[in-house]
Amino acid sequence: MKTVFEHKPDFTFREFAVEKAVTIPARKLEEMLRHPMRSHEVILENAEVMGVDRDDVYHCLLVTGEGRTDGLLVESEGSGYARYASYVPEATALRYPTLSRLNRELAEAVDAIIAEGTSLTTEGNWIVSFEELEGMTGLCVEGRPFLQETLGDMLCSRPEVADLAIEDGQFDVAYHLDFCPNCRKETAQEGLPDEISMEEMHGYGYAWEGMLPLGKERALGLAEAGLEVFILMPDGTERTAESRDEITRHDGLFGVERQAWQGYRKDMKGNNQENVPALTQGMLPSM
Repeated sequence: MKTVFEHKPDFTFREFAVEKAVTIPARKLEEMLRHPMRSHEVILENAEVMGVDRDDVYHCLLVTGEGRTDGLLVESEGSGYARYASYVPEATALRYPTLSRLNRELAEAVDAIIAEGTSLTTEGNWIVSFEELEGMTGLCVEGRPFLQETLGDMLCSRPEVADLAIEDGQFDVAYHLDFCPNCRKETAQEGLPDEISMEEMHGYGYAWEGMLPLGKERALGLAEAGLEVFILMPDGTERTAESRDEITRHDGLFGVERQAWQGYRKDMKGNNQENVPALTQGMLPSM
């Protein structure tokens, strides 16, 4: 990543208005960024649109480059060089204010989902329906898959989020327990399907937080109960266990996806069956 660092910076914010946006070849924009104090044709040709009014509002030219997302905001005071200039990493936000507004709404929605989930969950996951989200933030994502996926990507980029599923009109978010104050310390182990800790799984070489570790006996029991069990490898990969023999032959760790396990626990609690038998014969095929 690259940015601009100013020596002895002055971060005085000034009101501005984009009077005109011009796109030039990318190489010319690069030249302007490298040598802003030189005279540039695009500035000379548009000098009349720039200036500072009596209310100290800077009326600017926005210069972007073909195939680039960044740009330069210029107020030349009638000259041919960038007398006043500001580098803009995402120039499209200035050209299209609706994008800037949408970005703000999405960011606010992410903050709201995470604030509610981390503060209220006692087990590490929290579900927010599309309808609830609209009530919280005013953002409607129902029937808008692009917004759902964008919001999902933004959620997954946050350090609080361990895993996410978007289905049945809701965001099902699993959080890292360090960010959940109402999750007791022992909940991290109590919520696991076996006595093997997440730290042991990480030390084994498998790091995805959406997978919960299992030993062989528990893996056989959960597979027999109908859950999809995975064979975990020390290189961080996994594959589905297709038979009892595959589980029996594997000498490493196994796993079950966090959301599958949490759903199974809810079903068991509803049926007053808190403990899953370690092994029930006859369901998983031998091969």
